Amino acid sequence: MKEVYDSIYNEIARFKIIDTHEHLPWHEQYRKGDVLSEYLSHYLCSDLISAGLKRSDFMKAMNPDLNIIERWNILEPFWEVSRYTGYCRALDIAVKGIYEVDGINRKTIEKINDLYKKHNKVGHFEY
Repeated sequence: MKEVYDSIYNEIARFKIIDTHEHLPWHEQYRKGDVLSEYLSHYLCSDLISAGLKRSDFMKAMNPDLNIIERWNILEPFWEVSRYTGYCRALDIAVKGIYEVDGINRKTIEKINDLYKKHNKVGHFEY
């Protein structure tokens, strides 16, 4: 069995790229309009819905044409219940690493959204 493992490992070690199973749009031009519509299009929505967020409220929160604070007001109670799940925690860590903002909350959501929009252009994935 070790020979098979070593053989496979040696082949994989030669790869220049390994798929990390990202859930990003296949091209930057297909990114959503703002930070909430982007973040809610992934697994985060499952945690919020499991916490009690109604489907109709989820759809409202996804709408980038509505005010970000109005949408945050819909999400906040469910975010607080879900914030330590894997997906929510990952986003908290990501905003710290990407935007240097300490987590997602009422005080930071507008700043995160502004920074997201500022960088929402070709080259953002590289950034």
